[in-house]
Amino acid sequence: MPVYRLRSTRAGGGATQPLAVLFQVRPGSSRLLAPGSRRTAKTRADEERSVARASKDLLFFLKNSGDIERVKKAGCRLQTSLFNLVSCRSEKPYARVGVIVGKRLGGAVIRNRAKRIFRELARQSRSQLVPGRDMLVFPKHSVLATAHRVLRDMWLTALRQQALIRTGDKP
Repeated sequence: MPVYRLRSTRAGGGATQPLAVLFQVRPGSSRLLAPGSRRTAKTRADEERSVARASKDLLFFLKNSGDIERVKKAGCRLQTSLFNLVSCRSEKPYARVGVIVGKRLGGAVIRNRAKRIFRELARQSRSQLVPGRDMLVFPKHSVLATAHRVLRDMWLTALRQQALIRTGDKP
């Protein structure tokens, strides 16, 4: 049975005035849901998966602007029809990937889609990547209209050409 809590708000002089709306509280959560809200509660397994994935991805993806600039300046560039790949050595004992998408690619929805596509490609090939390498990917607009299988093949080919993937391993 849902538990309801009255939410209050601050008024001018520090006094609190009760609101007329009751908010539903999910059991085991401090999050409030408005009546009639369509949000569904995540299952415990879903929350554990998202936390585990986020903790793995924190080290895998390049976020620090200093690291990104270092790769841009010192890296070796490979150009394809769908993306540019820049890579260089790193002092870290694992491989890291960064996806850089400029505004000239399109609006926010298009840029985010391109990032999601390449992050997923990087996640799929994570176990095959050579440790100690940092990579930057610069997607081109044509990547959005390309079939996933073609893009994946070109991604793996580019990684092999730059010796960023272990030979003999299959995805």
